[in-house]
Amino acid sequence: MQTMHYLNYQKRHKRMNKVTADYMLCGYLLDKKLDLFVREITKHYAVNDSVSLPKHYEEALLLYTHLHSTPYIIYKNDVMNADFQDFQKLENTILSAQRKTALRDTYGNTYWYYYQYE
Repeated sequence: MQTMHYLNYQKRHKRMNKVTADYMLCGYLLDKKLDLFVREITKHYAVNDSVSLPKHYEEALLLYTHLHSTPYIIYKNDVMNADFQDFQKLENTILSAQRKTALRDTYGNTYWYYYQYE
């Protein structure tokens, strides 16, 4: 059985716990399914300024907010937003042949880089 099929089976049969929910959320991120990720994360986490989420969840939420004109949820984190703006600025100023390498050096460990280049 495929992993996401199994996790959806667990979800349908109300057998989700924190661990299986995180597996599902990470699966959505790996598959670059931000819309599904956002709909699912709100069922398992409080998404607001006072709650700390895993780093890549926060990066994905910020990316989702920037990609949609009318997002399902709006995620704000001033420090991370400044980093994302720097990522975009660097992305727009470097020639396409060197862009991926230059961005990987600085942002290779972010979900933004993964989403755009992997």
